[in-house]
Amino acid sequence: VYEWTEIQSLSLGVPVTCVKISNKGKQLAACTSQGELLIYDIINDSISEKHKIKAHDYGINCVCWTKDDIFIATASDDTTIKIFDVKDGVLKQHIKGHTLAVFSIAFSPRNNIIVSGSWDETIRTFSVRTGAEIHRINAHQDPVTAVDISPDGLLLLSSSFDGLIRVWDNNTGKCLCTLVRDKKVVKHPPVSFVKFTPNSKFLLSASLDSSITLWDIESTSSKQHYYGHKNEKYCMSASFTQIPTHYIKETPSKNHNTQYIVSGSETGYIYLWNVNTAKNEHRIKAHDQPIMSVDAHPSTTFFITSSLDGTI
Repeated sequence: VYEWTEIQSLSLGVPVTCVKISNKGKQLAACTSQGELLIYDIINDSISEKHKIKAHDYGINCVCWTKDDIFIATASDDTTIKIFDVKDGVLKQHIKGHTLAVFSIAFSPRNNIIVSGSWDETIRTFSVRTGAEIHRINAHQDPVTAVDISPDGLLLLSSSFDGLIRVWDNNTGKCLCTLVRDKKVVKHPPVSFVKFTPNSKFLLSASLDSSITLWDIESTSSKQHYYGHKNEKYCMSASFTQIPTHYIKETPSKNHNTQYIVSGSETGYIYLWNVNTAKNEHRIKAHDQPIMSVDAHPSTTFFITSSLDGTI
């Protein structure tokens, strides 16, 4: 059994709504319910504060990095998106257009477009350079909980409290397919989170019935389900991670990694499931209140969590 050790704990004093490690793994962003954006440097598996920015007057729901880690964006209850220069913390773009809270954002692979999902039930794409709206899609009949852009930049992805997951053509805004777990059911559990896998062939979703699902996009069918954690109230993110097999006790040493899905729980525990077997192989007590966000480092075996208890 792999032994997990807490490396560092930071108290911010207010609920920490989201965390995101930079694509190169050298920095970490954390956001709070009070509209603060904190950027940390990651040095030898520990973190030190680089910037503390009062980004919004209301809570921040999502944070994301450009692919080159030069800029960082925040989405807020104040209906706006802001883009900051990571090096000096200066505001570079203030994007307006949504009429209700912006709940999720993602940059395109070329860093020139940002896509957003909002409580106003729309998906919108904006120019990063000018802040101008490019596309507006009336995507769902309930608030949009998550959006993503495929690694090749061709597809958009959205999820909603209406229980639907939709895949969109990024160029035309046309809906390519709608994914539901059971087509015979009229009312579906709210989908709280969704993201593409790195190869764009699959997607990962979380629902407020305490389930996580891996989908095949081409066949629009579910491939695997993951259970055990509690997620009935909050929109919590999930992530992919891996553990080299030679790190796991009682496992023959081989030159490959075991792939896992990692998510938080409203009980304050972290859960890790084997992607292929769906077995919950690790359960770690991390926080005293619900874990809102978890993100895995791109090249090491550590991950970051944030919680309503005010800690990272």
